[in-house]
Amino acid sequence: MLGDRLRELRISSGLTQLQVADKIGIARVNYTQYELGKREPDFERLCDFARFFKVSTDYLLGHETSPVDEGDEGDEVSDVNPMTGDKVTGREKQQLKTLLDDARTLFFDKTISERDKKTVKQAIEEAFWQAKSANRRK
Repeated sequence: MLGDRLRELRISSGLTQLQVADKIGIARVNYTQYELGKREPDFERLCDFARFFKVSTDYLLGHETSPVDEGDEGDEVSDVNPMTGDKVTGREKQQLKTLLDDARTLFFDKTISERDKKTVKQAIEEAFWQAKSANRRK
């Protein structure tokens, strides 16, 4: 199932095996083995694939039928820091988005409620902005 999903996502993205392998940071021969089902990725590599293709690990493993989680529509990052009211830089926005994507990949499966997902997202955002604020004072 994983190999089929990787192949399907790669082709729908218009990419070659070499391009995906390069972006993930692995050899093309290893990526080919994943697609052919001759090799299984470890958890970290599975998360790399999920982040790269912007899908859940559950989708890659065949536990979900849709590559897009309809519950993730609210994952846009605000253009304004909620703690200071300052405009968010592109770098800050990308850092927070990456952090949220990583959290979704690790924690947001079907066993966590939408309410709990929202709570975790808010906690991560708050911790991110508190850390940014503390680092600026140093």
